[in-house]
Amino acid sequence: MTSHPSPAIAVLMPVYNPDAELKLTLESLRGQTAPFRLFLVDDGSKVHTDYETLTHGMDVMIIRLKQNLGITGAMNAGLKEILRGHFPYIARIDCGDVCTPDRLSKQKDFLDHNPEIAIIGGACEFRDRNERYELVNKRVVVFPLTPEDSRKRLSSNSPVCHPAVIIRRQVFEKIGFYSEAYPAAEDYDLMWRASSAGFNISNLSDMLLIKEVTPGSISVKRRRRQIYSRLRIQWANANFASLASLKGLLRTILIFAAPAQLIESLKKTLSGY
Repeated sequence: MTSHPSPAIAVLMPVYNPDAELKLTLESLRGQTAPFRLFLVDDGSKVHTDYETLTHGMDVMIIRLKQNLGITGAMNAGLKEILRGHFPYIARIDCGDVCTPDRLSKQKDFLDHNPEIAIIGGACEFRDRNERYELVNKRVVVFPLTPEDSRKRLSSNSPVCHPAVIIRRQVFEKIGFYSEAYPAAEDYDLMWRASSAGFNISNLSDMLLIKEVTPGSISVKRRRRQIYSRLRIQWANANFASLASLKGLLRTILIFAAPAQLIESLKKTLSGY
């Protein structure tokens, strides 16, 4: 690890068999206007990547797992290292995502001045590409801008774009790490547990992250498993006296039953999915 004074922000990024997209993410992190320490967790990749050269000059800790644990295990391994330090803020990003230069500084400034908010996200631009990597659709999704609206959104989906959040360390210290119980929806479960523990969740209206979505991306491949896990989380937290809770369950059941192509088509016209 390159030696630097300890910054306020730790950035957690799990990586598995990265390709050229890793350079794009690292380049966007190098351009950040707020200092941070990157915790790059290689999740037992089958190919060797020279992370030391790619991150040269950055404040970084590289964690190489001996075996593949999946994204939840990789994130938790990184969190263990982060919480050994004194970082008040923990930011997430995925390999392939691109941050705006002021992403971390805007979120840190917001949390510094709003102690009642524990998790802060932001708007994200999703770029849908086809098998030839041609851009077929571009959409900016603005997530709930108040804790009240975030709690309402939990009934149907996550109120944040997970790789665009900064989370106060107290959240993990109180509710624990990511759960292995809900594959592909560990972030949604974390938001439910955080909200249930009294932590407020919100978002900035600023666009902070660009996320590429391709037919081969992990998010697309995990779609059905993710929706099934989402349904289980909603059922576990359901309030059957609440119309919003019942609507959320019904919505997820319909999405689970619908063909993937139909859902992808609807995503082009409906924000917030």
